[in-house]
Amino acid sequence: MNQVIIQFDHWPDRILFPNARPHHMAKAASVRIAKEEAFWEARSAGSTHQFQRATILILITAKDNRKRDLDGFLSACKSWIDGIVEAGVLQDDNYFCVNQMMIRFEGVGTESTTIQITEVA
Repeated sequence: MNQVIIQFDHWPDRILFPNARPHHMAKAASVRIAKEEAFWEARSAGSTHQFQRATILILITAKDNRKRDLDGFLSACKSWIDGIVEAGVLQDDNYFCVNQMMIRFEGVGTESTTIQITEVA
C-alpha cells in the first residue's frame, strides 16, 4: 500500500476558511499561494507514483484549547488538496478518485497540519 505524507507547520490561511468573507481578490491570492505551497511540498515528499484511487486523512494539531469546527477546516484545506493534484500525486480529487476524505483533531501542541494520502487498491 503506497502512502504520501505531506506536512505543514501551520494551518491554512484564515482567509480560506468559509466564514472569513474576504474580498475576492484577497481570497484568490491566498488560494494561489496555498496551491503553490502544497505543490512544492508534495513534490518534495518524493512520490513518483500517481494514485488513481486514494483516501485522504487530514490531521490537525492546535496551539490552544479554543473550539473550532472541523468542517470549516476541511474547506480551508481545499487549495492544498488542489495543489497536491497539480503536483501529480493524485489523478484528481473528485469522488471517483478520492472515495473518502477524513479530518481528525490530534490535540493541543504546536500548530500543524498533516495530509496523508493512501492508495486504495
